[in-house]
Amino acid sequence: MPEKTSTDYILPSKVYDVLKKTTTVVLPGLGSLYLALAQIWGLPAADKVTGTIVAVNLFLGLLLAFGSASYNNSESKYAGTVSVDTNPAGNPRAVYSLNEDPTEVDLGKEVIFKVVKPE
Repeated sequence: MPEKTSTDYILPSKVYDVLKKTTTVVLPGLGSLYLALAQIWGLPAADKVTGTIVAVNLFLGLLLAFGSASYNNSESKYAGTVSVDTNPAGNPRAVYSLNEDPTEVDLGKEVIFKVVKPE
């Protein structure tokens, strides 16, 4: 699906994806690499450089956690709603409602619907 433009979450999906890759792969790898090379080649301030990388990684991880929580608490993650109604014969049937243009549903990897329970 196209990127949502709603403002009820703090990180756009592209920023979230870059931040996640940075905090889970790039910075831990960089910190480990510098620490190892500092031990082998005698590079300066291994503890300070590695500690700085860890501190930056922790801060970015917090941003990632807040971004994830705000997105999960928003309506933006849903492509639409699904509710179960009964037809005139009393048989249950699912009713789907899309928030998006139906021709754009296949642009995403998945579609998430919010379940609306009948009153």
